[in-house]
Amino acid sequence: MNPSGLDRLVDGLFDHAGMFPPAELEFESALRDAARFPETLTRPHLVATDMVLTPKTLPSLDSAILQEEGFTEGRTCTVCLVGVSLADAERQARSVHGFNSERAEDPVPQRIVSLETTSEASGPDAIAQLAIPLDITRAMLGPDTRLYIEPRWDKTIWTENIDDLFTILATVNSAGPKVGLKVRCAGPTEVDHETLTGIIQRVVQGGVPFKATQGLHHPVIEPERYGNAHGFLNVTTALYLHAIHGTAFAADLILACLKNEEAKAFTFDDGVTWNGHRLDGDALRTAKETLPFTIGSCSLVEPDQDLVRLFPQVEATTPS
Repeated sequence: MNPSGLDRLVDGLFDHAGMFPPAELEFESALRDAARFPETLTRPHLVATDMVLTPKTLPSLDSAILQEEGFTEGRTCTVCLVGVSLADAERQARSVHGFNSERAEDPVPQRIVSLETTSEASGPDAIAQLAIPLDITRAMLGPDTRLYIEPRWDKTIWTENIDDLFTILATVNSAGPKVGLKVRCAGPTEVDHETLTGIIQRVVQGGVPFKATQGLHHPVIEPERYGNAHGFLNVTTALYLHAIHGTAFAADLILACLKNEEAKAFTFDDGVTWNGHRLDGDALRTAKETLPFTIGSCSLVEPDQDLVRLFPQVEATTPS
């Protein structure tokens, strides 16, 4: 059976952040969940990365504990390394390179696939100064580990600095593997719908790898059920509709899709349609290959169960 557009859309979408709020699982419990996702999830292909860890928790990871918690020999455990300030990114990049080299031949190999840095720098001069540490850190990581930068900005600072940030990313990304952008959809530095609309436009324009985290473990906005401000189908569909259709799916439609509260607005065959705006299967595959997007979530059970609840008519099929 050919995969549905829903399964194409959510394939490899989530990085498993089970140790982070609100789940806050113990290290061993989070590993155990990750090991069992192929059996416990209706759509195990939701998983992009097995574990999101910090430099503090990374030393606890090794082949022995992975096997103890259920990882089988030869199955690579992939890791996102987060909570790294840009000032410390170069040092951590050296550690990442060594870690990946040392752990590649373990019985249960381990590999850090992304290093995610934070910065509070704002203003044209301060943003311009991000270029050198980003460039050095990316070079030290090599081509197999993605570097992301997460600005810790409120709405006002985003409005004032978004153009300067993407100018610097364009400069840095012209010279090597692309540095990605990471944002939060809940908490003190949450991006609202209007800010996220502008970010999506610029991410698409620059071909910038994109990651969102916090507050995105439900498919659509369901105010009465969850009180969530964002839905992962909303964001993912808006991103890829704009990537494929450009100005034919401009800011007003991006914003409307981000604010959508109706699951029935989404329909799926081999592609995805939102309120009459369609991505066919081939276009969706191309968009995902050229514009990587992932979501950090403390729970993968909730996204999985919500998709079954909201779209019971769409049979789960693993994309090839």
